[in-house]
Amino acid sequence: MGGIAISVLHATRGRPKEAVAAMRLFHDRAVNPASIEYILAIDLSDPSSPDLMHAVGNQATILRFAKIHIVEIPGHSSVSAWDAAAKKSSGTILVQGQDDIQPPEKWDLSLVGWLYKVCGKDWASMPAVVAVSDGYRKDRLLCTAICNRARYEQEGEFLHKGYRSVFSDGDFTLRAYQDAKFGRCTLVEARELVMRHEHPYHNPNVPTDAIYQHENSNEAYGQGAQTFITRNPLWKESGFVDWL
Repeated sequence: MGGIAISVLHATRGRPKEAVAAMRLFHDRAVNPASIEYILAIDLSDPSSPDLMHAVGNQATILRFAKIHIVEIPGHSSVSAWDAAAKKSSGTILVQGQDDIQPPEKWDLSLVGWLYKVCGKDWASMPAVVAVSDGYRKDRLLCTAICNRARYEQEGEFLHKGYRSVFSDGDFTLRAYQDAKFGRCTLVEARELVMRHEHPYHNPNVPTDAIYQHENSNEAYGQGAQTFITRNPLWKESGFVDWL
């Protein structure tokens, strides 16, 4: 397909080295980086942002992405950053990027292949969510949100703006499964495609830091849980939530 096939939406803060390393992996493991745009969403108040922008500028001269964007937002929360990146995007497939995500070889070709396999030649026009593995979890939770533009436009947002960080993935997951059940979208079960999430929760060799602590604070969990329950009062009865 012509144009930009995939938009990687990467929210980052405080980790310029890790952010650039993740961007390089998405590039180096893609079959056709020239059909991918990479969008970094950063917080204006982050003191490491100048280092990141400098590093990205250096990388831009050697990477073959179709485009690299930097979106600056005030008052950072990771969810608002991902949504800001989505608003900037133009790709047919939207992929949630993070500092600690490691895509597999040929990940871009695999994504398009799975969508074509399940949805057929009109996969771009019918709302669809792609369920991939994080390399660790055995439940349904989609730690890396992936959908096509038709699904994004159907929802009107990439992740729900009521969340700061945690529970946004659970909301994305539950609504994808519920909507698939009632024919509102297609759920593409592509768990063989592993977007490895190297998070301290799973891998003790990954050091925790202030960003992990902020994103996973008791306050963030409390706020996220309340929003999740309010938006999804029948989450237990749904039969889809197997991660809580």
